Amino acid sequence: MGDFAIIAEGITDQVVIKNLLLGIHADQDEEPFVTFEQPRLDESARQGEHAAGGWTLVLQYFREGLYKQALQTNTYLVIHIDTDISEDYGVGKGSDGGALIGRVVAKFQALVEDSIWQAHGDRFIFAIAVHEIECWLLPLLFETQRAKMAKITGCFDAAEHQLKKLGRPRLTNREGGKDPFGYEKASADYRKYKVLMRLRGSNSSLNAFVTEVERRNIVIPTTTG
Repeated sequence: MGDFAIIAEGITDQVVIKNLLLGIHADQDEEPFVTFEQPRLDESARQGEHAAGGWTLVLQYFREGLYKQALQTNTYLVIHIDTDISEDYGVGKGSDGGALIGRVVAKFQALVEDSIWQAHGDRFIFAIAVHEIECWLLPLLFETQRAKMAKITGCFDAAEHQLKKLGRPRLTNREGGKDPFGYEKASADYRKYKVLMRLRGSNSSLNAFVTEVERRNIVIPTTTG
C-alpha cells in the first residue's frame, strides 16, 4: 500500500511534490512511500522516455474514474494542476489566490462520485500551484529577495535565470524540454524539514499545500521485517 500517489501534469511536477512530501514528514521515523500515478512511472520512464503529460490528462484521469483503482492501492491521492491556464479548464482566475484554489478543488470534486467523496474525501490532497509549480521553487532560489520568493507569474523564466546565474542544473535539457533531473536538484532542499518550514510561507499556494498535508496529521506506518 502506497502512502501517496501523485496525479500531476507531468513528471517534473511529481518530482517537486515528492520532495515536498518527504520534507513534510522528515521528522518521522519512516519515509513515506510515494508513487507516480499519472503520468505513470514505468520502465520506459526510468530510461528517460517519460509518458505524456499535461493538464488535459489530469482531468481525463478523473473523468475516466481511474482514481478509484488508485484509492485501493494508496492511502492518499495528491492531485496537482497549475492555474496559469485555469480558464482553459473552466475556472476563472479572479484576484484572490486562495479563492482560486478553492474553485479548482471544487472542479475536481465535481468529477468524483458523490459516494466516494463522502467516504474518502479526506484522502484527496490538492497541490494547486498559483500559477506555476515553478513558483514553488523560487523560495529556495531567492532566499534574500522576498518579492521574488512570492512571485506567481513568470516563475519558470525567473528560476531558469537564477539557476544559470548560480551555475546549477537548469530546468530544461539541451533540446529545450523540461528536465526531471533539473527539477529534482532545484527542489531537493525541500526534503529538509527545517528548510521547508522556514520557507513555506514565502509562497501562498505552496503554504496552502503544506497546510493541507499537515491538516491530516499523517503518521507514516513503520515497516517490519
